[in-house]
Amino acid sequence: MTISNRLSVAVWAGVLFGLLEGVVLFVCRFYPAVLAPYKVTAAVLWVAPLLDALLFAAAALVLPLFLKPLRRFRWASGAAPVYGFFVFAGLSGAATAPRVLYPAAALLLAAGLTAVFCRYLPAFETRLTAASRKTVFLIPVLIGVLALGAAGHRRYREWTALRELPPPAPGPNVLVVVLDTVRYDTFRKSGSLTPNLHAVLEKALSYDNAWAASSWSLASQGSILTGRYPHQHGADWPRLELNRGSLTLAEFFRRRGYVTGAFSGNTAWVTPEYLGRGFLRFESQSVIDDFQRTVWGRKMAILLGMAGMHESGRGKKAPVINRQFLTFIDQYAPRPFFGYLCYMDANQSFYAEAVNAFWEPRPPVSALRAAYENGVQTLDRHLGDLFREFRSRGLMDRTIVVVTSDHGQSFGSELHTDHDPAGHGTSLYAEQTRVPLFVLVPGKDFQGARSSRTVSNAGIAATLSRLVGVEEAAFTVPVLPFPGNVAKRPPVLMSLNYLNRGLRAVAWNGRRYIRDAKAGGKEELYDILGDPVEKRNLASSGLTAGYRNLLTNTAGKLEGPER
Repeated sequence: MTISNRLSVAVWAGVLFGLLEGVVLFVCRFYPAVLAPYKVTAAVLWVAPLLDALLFAAAALVLPLFLKPLRRFRWASGAAPVYGFFVFAGLSGAATAPRVLYPAAALLLAAGLTAVFCRYLPAFETRLTAASRKTVFLIPVLIGVLALGAAGHRRYREWTALRELPPPAPGPNVLVVVLDTVRYDTFRKSGSLTPNLHAVLEKALSYDNAWAASSWSLASQGSILTGRYPHQHGADWPRLELNRGSLTLAEFFRRRGYVTGAFSGNTAWVTPEYLGRGFLRFESQSVIDDFQRTVWGRKMAILLGMAGMHESGRGKKAPVINRQFLTFIDQYAPRPFFGYLCYMDANQSFYAEAVNAFWEPRPPVSALRAAYENGVQTLDRHLGDLFREFRSRGLMDRTIVVVTSDHGQSFGSELHTDHDPAGHGTSLYAEQTRVPLFVLVPGKDFQGARSSRTVSNAGIAATLSRLVGVEEAAFTVPVLPFPGNVAKRPPVLMSLNYLNRGLRAVAWNGRRYIRDAKAGGKEELYDILGDPVEKRNLASSGLTAGYRNLLTNTAGKLEGPER
């Protein structure tokens, strides 16, 4: 086979099998537990064909070197080995793309289908090769049409959703800022790492004893958006899907005529597939993410990770999120907006330091903590830029602003304030679940008031509904306390079901009780006022049984999530 024929066959095979792979990946978007947490956008329908076409073309140039030793075998003569190679490579990609089949089973399936194809190939080989050569010029056109179609699909959906919006109800704009992976003590560190945010929030009400509903992003941010705990809203391991009965803040504000936009740097869990219900626009994954989430893109990402360039250390940064959000509200002015911004800069800075090339030693905890804090400082500067733009548009006096985090980060027991295991989504200790929480209300000067009452940031949803004049019963976690509100606070719940963990916790009356169902019911009790880093376990104090009953009774009253 001539080089021109070989290249045309390779490129067409790459485009067609890449399109098949793209369709498989796109369909996986509609099944939350499939291909988690690597969802793609509609752009994969042109990204996968383009990437496969380029890779297959490169393979076509070197393929003769590998086929030459096989020429003495009768079955290896003619074009069959060339076609067989590209058909097998393409089918392997499509079969392994969703990660549903075992790799060996997927490869065996691809090999069987390739054998069937090659058996019938002689009957149409000449015509197929000629057709691929004569029509190769159509490939750029096809990829261009697919790219335009993917972009048009998203814009059409937004346009149709906009037409269905009711007239806007009177009320302030609402902005929720989530500092992904930013722990409470880092935010409050002496000689603050966040001077810009503190300047913006100097009139806000601060909650010094706020807790996340979980220590991993999907479950925790699901609680922020639904005003429910993870066992109620359902977006938790392993189901990963919001229950139909869980009203989201985006749906609540959209019913009031608000334009709703989410802009996320967390491309694993804070994405439209998991938390997008009710949002007019949800920007998270980029074209680069789509490249990395194709079959061959994943393999290249593994090689880059071995070289110290892990994808978790890259990704969308704060300036991009700021620009996308400001563009969105400018496009839809003067309608009121509900904005939801999730910034990953602290997490990305940590991973950029933590994931070294395989030949480099693991960095010390001091370097990891420094990189993490540097990420918080960098994020603070960019948030300062965002709020300066807000002021220039006259929005600060018309916008409720909530700033919080979805969870913290443990650096392990080497850092004396932390516990093992390190990371997040690994425990319910304070360094992973205690979070900053501020509420800034236009027209109200709280003069930097700080509430010490125990609260969950899952109460943000009910609080926002009340602040815009609506008592929404679907948001079951109570509103956050404001000055003058002395009502008794219910216990605050936390849970962790991620991967193989089964932890439950309750915070109430100055203490926190943690129970590990996967470790024989291990119990821990801490005085969170006198021992904020939770080093002195009071489980033998005789108070444990009361908190165990409190956890059981409180969680039991909240069980029975709507489907």
